[in-house]
Amino acid sequence: MDACFAIEGTARNLYHKESAGRTDYKNCIRKYFWIIEAMSGMGINLKETKLDNLTIDNGKGKPIEHPHFADFIYHIFRCNFAHCKDVPSNYKLTPINNGGQINWHSGTNMFQIPESIILALLAVSVFSKANKDNRTEGAHYLSWKQHRFKIKDSWGIEDDFRAVLKSDSDPVTVKLEGLSNLKNH
Repeated sequence: MDACFAIEGTARNLYHKESAGRTDYKNCIRKYFWIIEAMSGMGINLKETKLDNLTIDNGKGKPIEHPHFADFIYHIFRCNFAHCKDVPSNYKLTPINNGGQINWHSGTNMFQIPESIILALLAVSVFSKANKDNRTEGAHYLSWKQHRFKIKDSWGIEDDFRAVLKSDSDPVTVKLEGLSNLKNH
C-alpha cells in the first residue's frame, strides 16, 4: 500500500500537479519501467508485454483492451488499497523463497507477481528526479546486485542509477507473449 501511494506522490511531483490522476499514475509507472524491471527481478519486459489474459475494469465498468503492467498496478493494487478493498487472491504477491527464487504465476484472470515489486515501486519513488528534494534519515537502503543505495542519499538519482545499470550491463528481460491464449482456458 505504501509503495502504491509513493508512486502517486511521485506522479504528482513528476507532472507538477496538486493531485495525480489515473493517467498520471500509469504514465509515471510506464516512464520508470526500466527501474521496475531491474529492481523487481522478475525478468519481464514490461514495456512490450500485454497482460491479455486479464480482464481489468477501467474503473468505469468497461474492460481495458490489452492491459499493461501499469494498468495492473493501478487498478488491481492502488485502487483496491485506496478504496479499502481486498486485493483479489488471483492477483496476490508471491513470497521470495530462501534461495532467492522469484516466483510469478499467470493464468486466466490471474497474475501473481513477486513481492519484490514493493521495493521496485519504492525505488521508482526514491530514484525519480521528481523527488530530488525529498529528505529522510535512517540507514535503510535499496540494493541492486552488489550496489547499495542509502535511501537518505539517493533521492532523485535516476541518472546515476541508470549509469550503474549500464555499467553492470542492463538486466535481461523477456517479452511475455500468448497470454491471450490463457483467457479461453
